[in-house]
Amino acid sequence: MKLLIIGTFTILASTLGCSGETAKDATAAVVGKGIEVSKGTVTGLVAGVEQGRKNAESADGAQVINSSAELASLGAARVSSITDAGEGAKIDILVENTTDKPLRATKLEVIVLDKDGVLTPSTSSTFEVTVPPKAKAKIEVTTSLKADKVGTVRLYGQDLPR
Repeated sequence: MKLLIIGTFTILASTLGCSGETAKDATAAVVGKGIEVSKGTVTGLVAGVEQGRKNAESADGAQVINSSAELASLGAARVSSITDAGEGAKIDILVENTTDKPLRATKLEVIVLDKDGVLTPSTSSTFEVTVPPKAKAKIEVTTSLKADKVGTVRLYGQDLPR
């Protein structure tokens, strides 16, 4: 970051004799490149943390997953119930672990579509769940739709069976 600031000031100083438009273009180029590098660094950090988390054994020995393919190889998920709750509905999703180790499902993003395929805002009870070996865990999702209006429920981009 210090190099970015020094570089910006160096370019600005060298362009003082130039027109305002040239100085503006030079500054925009330096700042743009700095943001590009910073964004790449942050993205790399996030990917590194996720990769490290997957490759390193957790304290409880859980297998970490965050995609439909990984879930399919170690377990399954399905909608167990959709019931009216207040102004909307409550959707219960069961995440099953078929292995002999704990399963930690992370980045649980549930998408709820109405019967016309329109995205409906929803709220999940959790974004991560640890399922014991040979067991199931329940995730509760609420939506503003009434139960009879809920169409498709997706987890990790895959439509869940009911």
